[in-house]
Amino acid sequence: TTQRDYGIDLLRIVSMLMVPIVHILGQGGVISATIPFSLQYESAWLLESFLLVAVNCFVLITGYVYYGKETKYYRLLTLWAEVLFYSIIIIIIIFIITKMIKQYT
Repeated sequence: TTQRDYGIDLLRIVSMLMVPIVHILGQGGVISATIPFSLQYESAWLLESFLLVAVNCFVLITGYVYYGKETKYYRLLTLWAEVLFYSIIIIIIIFIITKMIKQYT
């Protein structure tokens, strides 16, 4: 049996919280809605620069956790199938919503 490393779990949780905040700042329009070189603008960029390490943390955690373990290729195939399934579902939902919006406008 392997012993659980709660520090790694905590880093994973913090990283998971950081990813949506980065997306809200960037793609959500928070940074673009602020006046350049204002305190809010600089604060948003500073926050984003600290939060951008979230993806790197996930990569490092994955390498640490899976180092020395046997590679299971069926897991890669099931992951690919799951991503494909949800991508198709999301595309269908977006298509239906945009069709409804166009119908009522």
